[in-house]
This record gives sequence, structure tokens and C-alpha cells, in this order.
Amino acid sequence: MFGQDLLFLRNLVLDGRWGDAERFTQPFMSTTSEFNATKVMYHLQRQRFLELVAGQELKPEVMELVNALKQLEQYCSKQEFNNLCYCLTLDTLTGT
Repeated sequence: MFGQDLLFLRNLVLDGRWGDAERFTQPFMSTTSEFNATKVMYHLQRQRFLELVAGQELKPEVMELVNALKQLEQYCSKQEFNNLCYCLTLDTLTGT
């Protein structure tokens, strides 16, 4: 049912086009279909945040990370949010 749409969304994510991916997902937020747009939005924003944190060569601005966390807060549980905040204290996300 969502084959082509999901493929398009996947390509946006793989290209790092986070804003486009979020805008593409927005119309699905108001539909009552099998597509859980809220969960998709959470995963999009979570992945974007983790890539910001992991981006060693780019060194994101603190405010950029804070803004990404604020956007995520509405889509996740308190425990998930705390775990994401904890990522900011780690030297690396890979554990190596």
C-alpha cells in the first residue's frame, strides 16, 4: 500500500534530507491509516539527532543539538528522552 511512498521516504533519509523527509511525512499525520506517522516522525528526528551527535568532523552547535532534542521530546517517552540526553555526555556513540 505504501511501497512507493516508503521507498521515497527511505531515499530522503539516506540522502540526509531531514527537512524534506519530515515535510513528506506531515500529510500522513492527519490520516487514520496503517501508517503510524507519529512513530515515523520520532524515528526520523531521533536518527537526525544521533547523526548530529555522532558527527565528529562537523561539531554541531550546542543550540542545534538542544533544538533537535526539543523537537524529539513530543514524540518519545521520558525514558527515551533521558537516554537521548545521555548521548550528549558520551565521547562516542559506537562504544569503541
